[in-house]
Amino acid sequence: MIHSQPPWKRFLSTFLFSVFAFEYFKPQISSLPMGSQGFQKPDFRESDVAERSPCRGYARYKKILGRGAFKDVYKGFDHVNNMEIAWNQICVDDDRRRENLEALCSEAVLLNSLNHRNVMKCYSYWVDYDNKSVNIITEFVQFWEFEAVHEDTRRC
Repeated sequence: MIHSQPPWKRFLSTFLFSVFAFEYFKPQISSLPMGSQGFQKPDFRESDVAERSPCRGYARYKKILGRGAFKDVYKGFDHVNNMEIAWNQICVDDDRRRENLEALCSEAVLLNSLNHRNVMKCYSYWVDYDNKSVNIITEFVQFWEFEAVHEDTRRC
């Protein structure tokens, strides 16, 4: 009899594959033209802030960057380092809360321990018991950068 993987294992393997596949193209991004403006502080007001981290250093905006089966990714800002971030919010259901929390925290620990130029950086993570979610703060990569690099590699 074939047993399917538990949902958290499917999520973890899919997430890690997407991180590594996406970050595979990252070294080539630095050669792309950024325009004369470069990177600027985002044009968000305090009223656009939906949530703050427990340390108050990170702000999550209402603007959603992506939505998946297990998590939502929001645009955010790191006020300490003055840079844009991606705020990953993974909801934990009550049914398998203990199992999911263990798996999701191990994913965050693994991502935080990796330090490689081709792997997305994880700056912080925590469990929000009130909102029943795991929050992971990662490096923000513009979508157009990935698309441009992906087009270049497709021609090869």
